[in-house]
Amino acid sequence: AKENVLEVIAKIKEQEFIATPDIFKCKHCDYKYICPYAIL
Repeated sequence: AKENVLEVIAKIKEQEFIATPDIFKCKHCDYKYICPYAIL
């Protein structure tokens, strides 16, 4: 679990955010109105 957390921290620092659009995820996402990948 610690390795997973360290991987996530590294990706955040690299600004590596891969969009994984999904109707159910996007519906509740805080960024749904500004995300070019949002499915609403």
